[in-house]
Amino acid sequence: MEENLRAQFMDDCLLPAIREVVSPNESQAWDFAYVVSAAKSSATGLEGNQYGHRKEGFRQQMKFDLDGDHVAAVWNKCNRRLCRAIQGNGRLRLFKGFQFFINAKGLKYRTHTKGFRELMAVYKDKVSQLLMALNVDRKQL
Repeated sequence: MEENLRAQFMDDCLLPAIREVVSPNESQAWDFAYVVSAAKSSATGLEGNQYGHRKEGFRQQMKFDLDGDHVAAVWNKCNRRLCRAIQGNGRLRLFKGFQFFINAKGLKYRTHTKGFRELMAVYKDKVSQLLMALNVDRKQL
């Protein structure tokens, strides 16, 4: 996938959806432009190139925390923005059916669960809530 297409999805759909949902306090940790994140993620690789150890730079994995309580709202807003953006650039259809991946580090502590089964029950509950929210939104469209 071309980087400019990925950038358009991030700048036109995902990042504005997150900005709408998270509080001003939470949004301080986010870069709301793809080029800013891309520059930060490749800076260390480019710096390493000056010493000749590598011929090509590398990309760090940039991670931003989106609380689970915000996932349904961000998903809905991002999906609506994507549907509108596809009309302007049909190539953005590649992102139709996008998915969020969950990093569960520290989630047992945050959800007060003791084992894997309890944690999976929390995930299933969140997914059910998300699907119900998506169905409600689709009916309203």
